Amino acid sequence: MRTIFWNIKNYNDEKLKHLNEIIVSEKPDVFCIAEGIYHKEKGTVYKDNCKNLDRVFKNNKYEIYYTPLFSDDKKIDLNYGFNEYGLNIYYKKETVTLKDSFSFSLQRKNGRIIALKIFHNFQPITFIFVHSISKLDKKDQKYKYMDSLKEMIELGEIAKIDDEKEKEILGDKERIIIIGDFNMDPWETILDNNEYITSSFIRNHNLIKQRTNKSYIFYNPIVEYISNTKTQNLGGTFYKKGYGWSLLDFVLYNTKEGEINFEIITELKSGKQLLNTSSDLKHSFLKYNFDHLPIEINLNIKK
Repeated sequence: MRTIFWNIKNYNDEKLKHLNEIIVSEKPDVFCIAEGIYHKEKGTVYKDNCKNLDRVFKNNKYEIYYTPLFSDDKKIDLNYGFNEYGLNIYYKKETVTLKDSFSFSLQRKNGRIIALKIFHNFQPITFIFVHSISKLDKKDQKYKYMDSLKEMIELGEIAKIDDEKEKEILGDKERIIIIGDFNMDPWETILDNNEYITSSFIRNHNLIKQRTNKSYIFYNPIVEYISNTKTQNLGGTFYKKGYGWSLLDFVLYNTKEGEINFEIITELKSGKQLLNTSSDLKHSFLKYNFDHLPIEINLNIKK
């Protein structure tokens, strides 16, 4: 099962073409888009942008799990207005079995943190998609924001299996996979803070970056992935002219090593490269005003 997260940095028609190309090439089962409808130019109609983005996925036979347009749906009753910075999440009905349909309780920060609960090979999994607010300069602001993420983690922890027969089939822990744009580096101390991001899984094992085959913990693979990559120019997931690379998009998960593969996408299966080999990065990655690379996880959980 393949899941992609991509912060595409502001809406434009050219980016929709790139997005359609990556959908066709990579064929993910779940796709989450951040900053897919906002555009800094005056006069942009955000809701029309959102409809166009939804249409790209519908044309590729995806279902909508969450769109900021849900703010107009009285049946869902979000209790907040349209948020142009909200996430857009889509899934393939043929390959993804929802455990729960989207509801207000499965989001935080007006749609910038969203939980998607599914079954994969009869195993319960909670995806938590995150787009943290950028430029959270003050530590107390970061704590308040990450507290919302902790709440979502706890929702996943609550969903433990009590029935013995179900436990024999499903296991006794629900897997939690957190993926998104954190707008902070993975080694920032807030990600190790017991009062916020941590949960009973992390608390029991003390370190968020600890790795073991025997325990269920939160593990962040991005630093090792970057250090081992053979892709030239890949020093992170976010690139800013004049500053270089940062590791702002990453994955945290509490599942066993070997059950999940992590990748920063730099080249599509069609052969198209998002990065070139020269240091000035003149390829379409910067030409069309992208600044984040898409990241992908591939689940290999057996029945």
